Amino acid sequence: MDRSWMCERLDPSRRLCKQFIIGVSEFVSKAMDQTFYTLEGKIRSPCIKCVCEKILPPSHVRAHLLQYGFKPNYKVWVQHGEEMSSEDNAGYASSGHGRMKPVDNIGSMTNMVYDAYMQETNITSHYGHMDNEDEYVEESPNAEAQRFYDMLATANEPIYDGATESKLSIPIRLLAARTNWHTPEKCLDHFIKLLVDVAPKDNCIPKYYYEAKKIVSSLGLKAQKIDCCEVGCMLYYKDDNHLTECKFCHLPRYFPPKGDKGRYKQIPRKRMFIRQSSKDYKDCVMTYDISTRENFVMRACLMWTINDFSAYGMLSGWETKGKLACPHYMEDTKAFTLPHGGKSSWFDYHRRFLSTDHLFRRSKSRFTKNRIELDGPPNFLNGEQLWEFIRDFPKVTDGPFDTLLGYGQYHNWTKRSIFWDLPYWKHNLIRHNLDVMHIENNFFDNVFNTVMDVKDKTKDNHKARMDVA
Repeated sequence: MDRSWMCERLDPSRRLCKQFIIGVSEFVSKAMDQTFYTLEGKIRSPCIKCVCEKILPPSHVRAHLLQYGFKPNYKVWVQHGEEMSSEDNAGYASSGHGRMKPVDNIGSMTNMVYDAYMQETNITSHYGHMDNEDEYVEESPNAEAQRFYDMLATANEPIYDGATESKLSIPIRLLAARTNWHTPEKCLDHFIKLLVDVAPKDNCIPKYYYEAKKIVSSLGLKAQKIDCCEVGCMLYYKDDNHLTECKFCHLPRYFPPKGDKGRYKQIPRKRMFIRQSSKDYKDCVMTYDISTRENFVMRACLMWTINDFSAYGMLSGWETKGKLACPHYMEDTKAFTLPHGGKSSWFDYHRRFLSTDHLFRRSKSRFTKNRIELDGPPNFLNGEQLWEFIRDFPKVTDGPFDTLLGYGQYHNWTKRSIFWDLPYWKHNLIRHNLDVMHIENNFFDNVFNTVMDVKDKTKDNHKARMDVA
């Protein structure tokens, strides 16, 4: 049966082709007739967006296909009940239950790149404009998005006619081999030459490992490291990359030693986001929405960060260790050091948050022996007060931090985070959140190792018992 309509979703005016609309309806009807391949009235979606072939109601599958089209090379509907002729069996492998699945890495490479760049969106909000398919019109991608699609299309060409590997899948597998088994580059070049020799003459296999890396890099699948001003004023990026000193503080450019993973490198998107957001949203980015096929002006703001306690300290600029670990109440927590184990402790200082007439405040036996609590809760600094405290701190410090006045005595600030460059940051009620999963995991490990008396990991030792007493 002719399935050429599957590749012709849009006409030259970027409207849905009537043949494609009819074909999609036919596909959904046939798929629903195959009871073995349905699940509670739902079927597997073969659209290019559903990278995991989601099980969806037929109306949703229809909407997906009309918006995104079929995944590549799915001309025989083997996952929806169709049998495959012996001529079609080449390039396919059995997947159990008598069904056949294509052994094809081209579609999987497409899914991988879409996973890397496209955020999953909820299609339900776009079903409405599908009711009148004849009036459905798509907008062309902006220039930057179109360049990406052009590269993606080129990279997903088969390495030769009839091949199940693409110009992208081969380099990806070569890079994976080098990473997984530390394969020398010369060894990979040898096997690449072997592949080139046995493949048809008109193949597109990269001739060297270096060429394979260039193909992957052209899609942007890499992280670029950028030099930063020594005190964090600016990045030496794009037009500023040639500068040898900072425009703002006039310090000479800092070149990190080879292999240094220090504080003077940042992935540019993070820093550029801070720059753009700090200009009261005057700067914006024209972005292409893959779900609606429309261009829109994107403006963004940072609500908060979510991380474990160590990353909290790195992002906020507050050292989360020792008696001053709490970034909200700082020195006003009554924390003390255990005399034998040397650990910081906040034992029995939660009662000060209770109401003044609470019975627990005057208990001398349920908490610390012979001690009552008369103090009120500690002072909580608001955003304006915090800003006044840290506004003159440097953005980058390379330790030791005791050069900052009062460090370790009444504050634990190690730097002024670049997030304070955002005009609204001091007005946020919550700036950083803790990832509960990490905390629960660490807490469980300590309890389990102590209860099970795991060697070198238990917290039950002679010094701890002396402190408990």
